[in-house]
Amino acid sequence: MPQNVEGYSVQTMASLRPVKSFPLNTPESIVTNIDFSDNGSLALATMNDETMQVYNCTSGTKESLLKSMKYGCALGRFTHNDKFCIYASTKGNDDIRYLSIEEHKFVRYFSGHKNIVTSLEQNPANGIVISCALDRTVRLWDIRSPNSVGKIAVPSPSFATFDPMGVVFGVASQNERTIAMYDARNFDRAPFIRSSAHHIEGSWQKLEFSNDSKLMSVSSDGSVHGLFDAMDGKSRGIVTGFKPLKRALPSTSPTAFTPDGKFLVGGSNDNRLCVWDMSHASDGDFNSVIVPTHETQVEIKPALVSFSPRTFLMASGDSQFDLWLPVTYE
Repeated sequence: MPQNVEGYSVQTMASLRPVKSFPLNTPESIVTNIDFSDNGSLALATMNDETMQVYNCTSGTKESLLKSMKYGCALGRFTHNDKFCIYASTKGNDDIRYLSIEEHKFVRYFSGHKNIVTSLEQNPANGIVISCALDRTVRLWDIRSPNSVGKIAVPSPSFATFDPMGVVFGVASQNERTIAMYDARNFDRAPFIRSSAHHIEGSWQKLEFSNDSKLMSVSSDGSVHGLFDAMDGKSRGIVTGFKPLKRALPSTSPTAFTPDGKFLVGGSNDNRLCVWDMSHASDGDFNSVIVPTHETQVEIKPALVSFSPRTFLMASGDSQFDLWLPVTYE
């Protein structure tokens, strides 16, 4: 189904359309998180109905339906081995669970958080996982061990992620309106960069690095999303021109960078998909405003978006799950 392309352009981004739609389990079901396997062949959608669905992106079909009725589920992620996933519990306790997709059996639990997990990401270079929770902690885990290998006290809610090389991680604190950057090898030390982000209003939803290591984005349910320099943490402007999307925690972002970092894509509450050109990001102008380069009107709002890391394929989710392709490559 997906096609390899050499790069992303304004023209190909403008031609993105939903080409395969999947209804969810019930009329009340909502997608709360989307993740792709490392090779882009599979997508994992987490739903608010205590299930996760694996989709085959090559054939455009459903694969495993994973049920977690006892513990609930949020923030589902493939590990580097796409036969396994991790996800956060939403009831019973606040453990992170490591699941064999093929056997539908737990490998282990990661216990330590004492409140709702708000963020869950894997280091792109190894088996370290980073999580944030409303218990005011960031924890690091080795996928091979049930015990956390590190803990940082932070205001909550917070969101954390690794840079593309896995050597730095950022922590975005909504209450402090700051972004702190840590050396992943010396995380017990103070952050080497702390940036102010008071201009990003509303409830924050996600922190993301672009794959070219140039930018970070902080998405929110306010009227703007923020852009920051991934090297020095300085503001690179704001993106606007969308209708805010209100999402309850734990859920993830309405925005995503394309894999080459050239564009930021995001949903809008009036059923538009907005595309922002990152070449318009400033070199430090706090007040720089980036408006959509292109907008696509669709039937079901793309409340969450995510890109395949290997092919020109985008997924979106809300009351259904959609796979998108540029129509010129369909």
